Amino acid sequence: MKVIMLFRPNSEHDTSANQYAENFHRATGKKLSLMDYDSPEGADLAGIHDITSIPAILALRDDNSLVESWLEQDKWPTASELSFYAQ
Repeated sequence: MKVIMLFRPNSEHDTSANQYAENFHRATGKKLSLMDYDSPEGADLAGIHDITSIPAILALRDDNSLVESWLEQDKWPTASELSFYAQ
């Protein structure tokens, strides 16, 4: 499994997305991949999983099928909760 955060760089959510990713790495030693929502791959993922608001955290299987998603920033999981999904 992998964990990806879809966000827009240089937007109002840029700082909070990067801080969350840094804190996650510091707490778990695991990586949270940050993906530009407007990149071709980000747009594909958003379209496939009907993600219309960002930033959003997605836990995905290796085939990119969705396991879990967190779409509201105030409801993002703790690092230990998210760690379960990250390799």
